[in-house]
Amino acid sequence: SDDMDQLRLGKEFDPKAATALMICEAHALLQEKLQKGDVSDDMDSVFRRSLAYTEKFDRVRELENTQAIRERLDRQRELHPYERAQLVNLLPDTAEEAKSII
Repeated sequence: SDDMDQLRLGKEFDPKAATALMICEAHALLQEKLQKGDVSDDMDSVFRRSLAYTEKFDRVRELENTQAIRERLDRQRELHPYERAQLVNLLPDTAEEAKSII
């Protein structure tokens, strides 16, 4: 759609209101909640599915690497925060592939 092509993703994706997370960041946050025991019974099913999904698709296993990637990508101001996160989530092999899928 035109909105997506122009990166008009809606207020939920406004970089001033929210941060587009990389899967590895989401996984780290979910792991932290699990370790702290911050998972209530009413959210357990969704939490477990989300944790399993991020475990499966997390391509950056070390927290230090995740942080370094975030810092480096945040310097790429010409990219929308959503695009930056997707570059890591999808890990395209070439610049051409990145342009075609993002």
